[in-house]
Amino acid sequence: MSLPKSFNLAEAIPSLPEGSTGNLVSVRPVSGSVFLPSSIIDFDLPSGRGWLDPTSLAIRYKATTVSDASGCVMIGTPLYTPFSRLQITVGGVQIDSISQYNQVMQVMVNGKYDVAGKYGKQAGFGYSNATAGNVQYFDGRLTGASTTDNYYCAGELPCILSNSEKNIPLFSCGAIRISLTLDTLANMFFNNGATYNVATSFTLSNIEVVFNLMDLGKGVETMIKGMGPRLFLKSHSFNNSATACPSGTVGSQSFVFNQRYSSIRSAFVCANRVVGSKWGEIVDLTSGVGDLQLQIGSINYPSMPLSSVLNDSGCLQETQRAFNNLYSGASMSINSIEWVTGANTATAGLLYYEPGKAIFGVNLEKCQSTDHVMMSGVSTYNSPINVVINCPTATTNACNLNLILDYDAIIVLDQESSSLSVRS
Repeated sequence: MSLPKSFNLAEAIPSLPEGSTGNLVSVRPVSGSVFLPSSIIDFDLPSGRGWLDPTSLAIRYKATTVSDASGCVMIGTPLYTPFSRLQITVGGVQIDSISQYNQVMQVMVNGKYDVAGKYGKQAGFGYSNATAGNVQYFDGRLTGASTTDNYYCAGELPCILSNSEKNIPLFSCGAIRISLTLDTLANMFFNNGATYNVATSFTLSNIEVVFNLMDLGKGVETMIKGMGPRLFLKSHSFNNSATACPSGTVGSQSFVFNQRYSSIRSAFVCANRVVGSKWGEIVDLTSGVGDLQLQIGSINYPSMPLSSVLNDSGCLQETQRAFNNLYSGASMSINSIEWVTGANTATAGLLYYEPGKAIFGVNLEKCQSTDHVMMSGVSTYNSPINVVINCPTATTNACNLNLILDYDAIIVLDQESSSLSVRS
């Protein structure tokens, strides 16, 4: 007879070997100490011993913004806004590269955190909120007129390493470098043509990547090395690609994206204006009177278009499904005003603290009820992704159309060459 887990008192309890240690390691940049826009920050993680706990990987830094007499506003989620790209190399070989990382994280933060979650993280995320209990100002950071604003940010660093389901054996892989590229000043700050100017200057300092380094002893390392020449760790990461959508776009339009992966878990269609909150202002390209659908090969996803005319809230529900939190008890941080911001909204009506969040998400997993299935998503190896958008009303503003993918990745550890590679 097999007893339920809660009644099986004879079940073995796993334990760590005697002498195991765990310490929080702080890694400073090897490429400088103070960083300006458009510069690259490199971190070299310690190698040759121990394990990296993926759930502990984080970043923290001091930021300094200087404004002119008009004041300025950083857009998006300020913790991530400065970073236009994240790249990870192991032994000189690239295993992860996320373009427009700031936009990806703006989407993920607002899709994974509800308002209460953002309230609890407001100090680390860098939001400016002058009144305790106010839940309106959870986007962007305001710097007053002619002010030097020194503030501190800290939070998780989502990437292929932190998303790994297993601990990373640093003793069996080559040197790991995490590189963060800073965006330009113009792309970091809000500008609706009336209220605020771009910051006079912006710098990062005291920046460090931190994680928990565990050492279980030589016995465990020898055991791992005896498991075979190649080991596999399941993970996932993000890809962001963009195409231009000119003003005057009308009718049925097909935008082609050549992102090739063997398993895409979910896709997020994000149109953003070139003014206001820019990449952080995600708008409805159809202005509430059209529909949207993905085509991969000869199959439509979803089978019926996401129509903002027939059921606008139904589109939002599918976005929640794409974030895999439909039944998880979690909710998004997208209010009714942010959801209906359209591409034709007047520039003067754009507000930094209430940016558009018309994120059209599509779930592409065959089996979403479990996280332990390899390659459960849709493959695009043999065909591109076509984003088909029906715009009955012509757009009056030029936009960029971004397609953000959450894809499965298998980290391959080659113990003979001490290298990591990725199958995606």
